[in-house]
Amino acid sequence: MRRRSPTVRALAVLALAACAPVAQESAPEACNDWVLAYADADGDGFGDPARATRRCGYTEGWIADASDCDDTDGTVHPGAAERCTRDDADCDGLIGDDDPSLTSAPAWFLDADGDGFGTPGDTVAACDPGPGYSATDTDCDDTDPTIYPGRPERCDGRDEDCDAATTDAGLATFTPAPTDAADDDTPVDLTAALTGAADAPAALTLAAPGTLAVCEGVWYVHLTVVTDLTLTAPDGPDATSLHGGDRGTVLTVTGADARADVDGFTVTGGRATAPLPDGRLGGGGLRCDGDASAFFTDTSFVANTAEAGGAIATDTCWLNLRGGVLTDNTAVEGGALWVGGGHVEVEQADLSTNLATGAGGALLVEPAEGDEAFVALSDALVTANAAPEGGAVVLRGDAALHVYGTGRDRAGLLANRSDTGGALRVEGRASAELMRGDLGEPDTADDNIPVDITTTTGGDVSAGDDLLGWCTAAGCRWLEE
Repeated sequence: MRRRSPTVRALAVLALAACAPVAQESAPEACNDWVLAYADADGDGFGDPARATRRCGYTEGWIADASDCDDTDGTVHPGAAERCTRDDADCDGLIGDDDPSLTSAPAWFLDADGDGFGTPGDTVAACDPGPGYSATDTDCDDTDPTIYPGRPERCDGRDEDCDAATTDAGLATFTPAPTDAADDDTPVDLTAALTGAADAPAALTLAAPGTLAVCEGVWYVHLTVVTDLTLTAPDGPDATSLHGGDRGTVLTVTGADARADVDGFTVTGGRATAPLPDGRLGGGGLRCDGDASAFFTDTSFVANTAEAGGAIATDTCWLNLRGGVLTDNTAVEGGALWVGGGHVEVEQADLSTNLATGAGGALLVEPAEGDEAFVALSDALVTANAAPEGGAVVLRGDAALHVYGTGRDRAGLLANRSDTGGALRVEGRASAELMRGDLGEPDTADDNIPVDITTTTGGDVSAGDDLLGWCTAAGCRWLEE
C-alpha cells in the first residue's frame, strides 16, 4: 500500500474543518455522544445562537438551547418579565409598551393642567405614557397650572404650594394690569419693598396700574398712589394693618391719574408731616388731593393724628368710604376727617370717639374761598366724638352736608360733646340737610351735649330722631310728615 505523506494528511484535515458549520472540540476518537451545543455565558439556561460547537456531550456552560438574545445578561431570555428598563427582556422582538407581555410598567397620573404634577385616581401603566401624565400624584388642584408642590406662595388666598402648613401671612404681591395683549401680567413679589420697621417705615410710590394684595401682618409703610391701583387685604382689617410708625401719612393718593380702590385694611399709626395749602399738617392716615379719587371698603382708620384731619384730609378729591370705622383719631380740627373741597361720601360706616382740640370732633368741612365741598353721611353713625366747637361736625364756607338714615336701625349724630353744637355747628354759607337723620332723644344717653345744633346767627337748636329738614347759619327748619 502506498502511504501519504504527513504534509498531505494535515492539509486534508484543515480542508474538512473549514467546510464544517460549527466548531468541534478535540476529543478522543472513542466519543459516541457528539452534540451541537450553544454557549450559555450568563448562566440563565438559554444559549447564544451565535456561539455553537460540536462537543462530546453537554458540559458546564454549553447547552442545547439557542434562544437567548443577550448572553451577557442572565435576566434577559425567553419568558423573562418584560420591563421598561430593558430593550427586549423576553427576546420576542417587541419592546416596552409594544409588548403585550409587559407586566412591570410604572403607574403614571393624569396631569390635566400640565404643571408636571398629577392627582390620584386617574392612572395608566406604561413605559412612556406620552404628554398629559406625571410620575407624581401630589397636585392639590389639577385645574390650575399655577398651583403645585414647591411653588412659591403669593398673597392671594390660595394654597399655591399644596402645603397647608404654609400661609400667605407676611406676603405682598403686585399683579400688573396689562394695557394690551402683549403686556406681561406676571405677579411680582413686593414683600421686601413693603417691609419696614416701627422706627423706619418703608416708603413706596405705586406708579404702575394693577393690584397690590397685602396679606396678614403689621406693615410699617408709607404708600403713595399716583395711578389706577387696587389695594386689597384678603385677610381683612382685623389681621392686616398699614402702620405709619407715627412718622408720616400712611397712604397718599394724589394727581388726576390716581384712583385707589382699597379694601380690608386697618390704617393706623399715621402722623401727618406734609402741609395742606393753608400750612397745617393734614391727614395722618390718608391724604387725597390733586383731583384724585379713592374708594374704601371695610377699611378702618384708627389712632392717627394730624393738625387737620387726624385720620383723613381730602382736598379736590372724590372720596367714598363704605363700611369700616374711624375711631380714636385726633387733630386740632377735624378729629377724624377734614374736607377742604371735593366730594365725600360716607356709607354705613361709624365715626366714633374721635377728638379735636379745636373744632369738629369727627368732621370739619371748610372749603377755601371760591371752592365748594359736599359731604354725604348715608346710614353712617357719628357717635361719642368731642371738640370745643362742634362735637361731631363743623361746617364752614360753601360746605354742604347731607345726612341720610334709611337702612340702619340708628344713623345720625349721637352722644357727641362740645361747648357749642354737640352734634353740628353751621357757619357762614354752609348748609346741612337731614333726611331721616337721628340726633338723639333729649335727656337720653344718645343726646348730644350741650345742644344738638348751633347755628352762628340763628342760635342753638334741640332736635331729636328721624328728622326731616335743613339747617343754615340762620337756623333750622323741620318738615312735618
